[in-house]
Amino acid sequence: MRTQLIEIEKEKAAITSRESEIELKQQEIAYLSELPNLDPIILEHEQRIRDKQFQTAQIQGRLDDVDNASAQLAQVKAPYSGTVRRVKWLGQSPDGSLTAEVTLMVKTVNSQQSTVNSEK
Repeated sequence: MRTQLIEIEKEKAAITSRESEIELKQQEIAYLSELPNLDPIILEHEQRIRDKQFQTAQIQGRLDDVDNASAQLAQVKAPYSGTVRRVKWLGQSPDGSLTAEVTLMVKTVNSQQSTVNSEK
């Protein structure tokens, strides 16, 4: 009788183990059946990445253009030694030259501070 109980318990454990294996296989089948549905999501994500890379390349090109343009700008030397206090952009002519008002803080001979406006 005792051996029969032991055998029954072994069979129950084996059945439980098989049921677990069957459940794992069913989960695997369900997962594998979902893979074809993931393809459009993956493709959409990859397209977004390509779009971002394209936009980044465009912006980098614009930044390079601005860097090149700023390197070609003329430098203006102030007639006075001092500190720039303010730059006010007045406009740009059709030929591309810029007009700005520059306010300088200069020290006079007697060490008093004064402000000078200059246009170029």
